[in-house]
Amino acid sequence: MSHHAPSELPSRRRLLSATAWSAPVVVAAAAAPAAVASAALTGRVLFDTTSAGRYVRAAGATATSASGTANVVLTGGGGAACASRLLVSFSSQLVPGTGYELITASNLTARAVNGSGYLQLQQYLRSDAAQAPGVRGQTLTVTFARPVRNLSFGLGGFTSGNGVGATGILFTDAAYLTSASTFTSGARGADVLGDGTSAAPWYARRFNVTDVPVTDADTVTNIRSAGPVSSFTLQYYSLTARASTTDFQGLFLSSMSFSAAC
Repeated sequence: MSHHAPSELPSRRRLLSATAWSAPVVVAAAAAPAAVASAALTGRVLFDTTSAGRYVRAAGATATSASGTANVVLTGGGGAACASRLLVSFSSQLVPGTGYELITASNLTARAVNGSGYLQLQQYLRSDAAQAPGVRGQTLTVTFARPVRNLSFGLGGFTSGNGVGATGILFTDAAYLTSASTFTSGARGADVLGDGTSAAPWYARRFNVTDVPVTDADTVTNIRSAGPVSSFTLQYYSLTARASTTDFQGLFLSSMSFSAAC
């Protein structure tokens, strides 16, 4: 999370150390050999502005919803590509009646930073009430056109503000995953607690809003599922908030990697 202006990119960012979290990357595909069609191939979703097959946000984003897609090219160890690309879809929805607002210009957009990319979730929060899981913020649903395995990505930018002063920033980034598939996570940074479930969400453990995200300290790395995974949902919200301010939250998903059949 960050209190920088929504349209402003941080001066520097470090890509999450986990294997890229997905936004399908498309490479020119040749006809797939029979051996490729039956083998498990690898794919990556990249969040940048230059890669072929990169994630692209759809037109028509609003203060309550946004969406985007990427068409991923699957390749084998020998470089053979599957003729059929794998579509990965992203849908962000504001949880109704929360006093939140998605930032139309930047929510669910990709950014290239220092040669790497991330997908940013950005929202305003305008409420005094403590936030409850499933009651506040936004829900991001990621759907794969066909099941994938060995899915891996990272999630960073968990920050918090202590609300010092009459209009001080007051929030605590929090998030958790839900899916029919089982997920585990690797190392948590020093500024993150929780295990990513609704009962124990990941959240920022200290007032670090003045720090520059994404750093090792505010990142959860190597979030993984052996699969098969058809979809998963990320709930992003704040544990605390203050009315009469325009507090700005941001959370960042790294590129994704996975394997799938052609």
